[in-house]
Amino acid sequence: MGLFASDRTVKVYFDEQGNVVEQETNDWVEVLAELPYSLHEQYMKKMKAQMNPDGSYMIELGNLVFEPEFYNKVIKGWSAEVPVTVENIKKMHARILDNLGTKLRELYGLARTENAT
Repeated sequence: MGLFASDRTVKVYFDEQGNVVEQETNDWVEVLAELPYSLHEQYMKKMKAQMNPDGSYMIELGNLVFEPEFYNKVIKGWSAEVPVTVENIKKMHARILDNLGTKLRELYGLARTENAT
């Protein structure tokens, strides 16, 4: 890892039901592989966290949803033959965007995973 986030991208593939899959499919979204600080900061400002006296914390999950404008900044291409715009992102299937959001939080280290310590 260098000092700066690269412009490298990765493809996220979806099956017929809108689930993220590892194998190549006809439906895909190409996203930034690394999240630059400016976008990380934009995302983190939405979160409302409360620190408890015992050191634990609580985060409002409703604030973990990416806005269409965020998707527009990280999506660099897709299998659809229309341009990547906020308007077209708003037309996507909710299930695909939900699953893409989950994959992006994992990719960018914005969510706990089973292997997190």
